[in-house]
Amino acid sequence: MLSVFLLQLAGGCMVVLGMCGVQDMAWRYLRLMAVISLGVLLLAGSMLIHESGSDFFRHRARFIFPLVAVVQAVYWIAVNAMQGSAVKRNQGAIAFAGGLSALVAACQSAVAVQLFEVANWSMAILESVISIVLGAGLIGTVTAGMLLGHRYLTDTEMTIAPLRRLTNFFVAAVILRAIWVAVLVALNRTALFSGGPAATWTLLMLCVRFGVGIVGTGVFAYMVWDCVKRRSTQSATGILYLTMVFVFIGELTGQYLMRTAGLPV
Repeated sequence: MLSVFLLQLAGGCMVVLGMCGVQDMAWRYLRLMAVISLGVLLLAGSMLIHESGSDFFRHRARFIFPLVAVVQAVYWIAVNAMQGSAVKRNQGAIAFAGGLSALVAACQSAVAVQLFEVANWSMAILESVISIVLGAGLIGTVTAGMLLGHRYLTDTEMTIAPLRRLTNFFVAAVILRAIWVAVLVALNRTALFSGGPAATWTLLMLCVRFGVGIVGTGVFAYMVWDCVKRRSTQSATGILYLTMVFVFIGELTGQYLMRTAGLPV
């Protein structure tokens, strides 16, 4: 579960930065994001190797996409160092490509370790992939936004435009995640409210997932959006710190529900 989360974190950050455009972002911020992404990817890869154990060579195909993501992160760091303050568009393209590889690896790992049995396996895989991608978007936007907001303390000449774009992506990610969770709960309402110890525990975890990861995150997302609109970067950064904790709790709870109850929320 943690390896999938780490792949979501690295992949989400890289894809979001590639989509937002990097030309007006501080080059030191981009270097920080590249180094963090590389470190997270290496940690995720080591956990995948540990989880594989003696079956490493039999499942070596699962490590192709994590390796590609690591190579892209290293390449991003090298390009960032060569360009310095003259940031060009290709850094965003490199980050986006590496992020896609990390997300494919996250989807592979999530599907490979699912412990539940369902009649329609293809639909279960599709739902899991959608959940992983939407979760990565939420994790990536809140993490990249928090670190970017912190960067305004030192890079005072950077315009508000990059933070505004990331904030808009973050709000959109929260809305899409909320819709997805609501749809899945509606489709599985019979099983969730059937009673019994297992259903009660699942419902309790779902309350944590929805209350903390969706409702609480949504309230903070609005507050961040309002602060950025008023050009209050310090206030937005402080709220994003707390929001990131809420997002992490919500997404980890969602992965727990996906593995134990077959509910990819």
